[in-house]
Amino acid sequence: MQTSIESLSNGMKVVINPAPAMQTVGISLGVRYGMLDDPPRGIGISHYLEHMLFKGTKKRTWKEIDEEAKKYGIEKNAFTEPEYTVYIMRAYKGYLSNAMEILSDMIKNSTFPEKEVRMEKGPIVNEILIMHDNPASSDVQNGYLPKVLFKDHPARNSALENKHDTMKMTRRDLVRIYNSYYGPSNMVLSLYGGLTQRSGMELAKTYFGNFKRQVHRPERHPCREKQEKSEMMITRRGVKQTRIGIGFKTSEFRKPHMNDYLASLVTERLFYHRLFDEVREKRGLSYEPYAKSLTYSTYGFIAAEAGVEQRNLTIAKEVMLNEFKKLQNGEIERKELETVKNELRISYTTTREQTMSMSIWAAISEMTEGDATLPMKMPKLISQVSLKSVKDFCSRYIDVSKYSMYVLKPK
Repeated sequence: MQTSIESLSNGMKVVINPAPAMQTVGISLGVRYGMLDDPPRGIGISHYLEHMLFKGTKKRTWKEIDEEAKKYGIEKNAFTEPEYTVYIMRAYKGYLSNAMEILSDMIKNSTFPEKEVRMEKGPIVNEILIMHDNPASSDVQNGYLPKVLFKDHPARNSALENKHDTMKMTRRDLVRIYNSYYGPSNMVLSLYGGLTQRSGMELAKTYFGNFKRQVHRPERHPCREKQEKSEMMITRRGVKQTRIGIGFKTSEFRKPHMNDYLASLVTERLFYHRLFDEVREKRGLSYEPYAKSLTYSTYGFIAAEAGVEQRNLTIAKEVMLNEFKKLQNGEIERKELETVKNELRISYTTTREQTMSMSIWAAISEMTEGDATLPMKMPKLISQVSLKSVKDFCSRYIDVSKYSMYVLKPK
């Protein structure tokens, strides 16, 4: 399987990974605009915009978009992250052209009907409330940790959105962001699965070649904030479980150096296993402790979270910090490392059979790393991660004397 990366005349990057034996094709359209880029008085507008692209175009109502997708068995969805928004579809390869036409219509011709702008506020606000009511359902990047980790950097924007800000947003606000950033030079189209390189490029040219909107890329600055000890205590009525999160910035490497990036992935998985063993299996403190290492072009962090009974908060904090301390001190066995690397290699290899996941990954890799081939290389790259590189990563970024922590507990 050979990854093909080309640019259309309008500047749109097209990534094609042919796997002709597969019966479906994953389609991902990545836009370089995310929560990190939202204006200070409009945090959450990237997420709002994501919803609105499904709400009508010059030729289709939202209902017609939905019905036509169902007619051809096309899966459709989207998600917003700090540095990008991705629109995704998966179709049987015989209906790939239909899926591409629907997606291109949404991307190029959305009209933001005033009625739908008002109507969609309800679902968005309720999605926000779900995350607030159940922090465990949110990924760590969209929870409370960014608020306590970062003081001034817009990485704070990835924290849970505010429903009051959403209610104030207008159609004019949405159209302004759409016209400013949703153009071909700021996008990556990724196709993975049952097609050929030639057929994929023909479809890309047919449905996106005439896209001519001039836009600019968001202006971003690397995080220069040093890791400092900080704590945030939150109380809320209705919460039954106390949730604790501890994290450390890994912001110094701007666009991540590959050694650090790979080491962070291995550390994340290794730390997850340790937390699960110590917090759940040995002590019964939490149902599912969580570990994550996140890396973006301007910031990153490694973190752990767990939901516990309030009476167990102190011991949970001690255990989590102790496990971080072991990583900081380089207490990692080679056997443990090889087990984790093997697990990751298998995971990345089997992901190749998932057409939608791979199309998403290739689009994101091209936007963030400038390397759409990364998903295909990951098993081999993980094999090359050394014990030294993991220990160096941990000692450089983890300092338990300067932890950042939030605690959410019942009022």
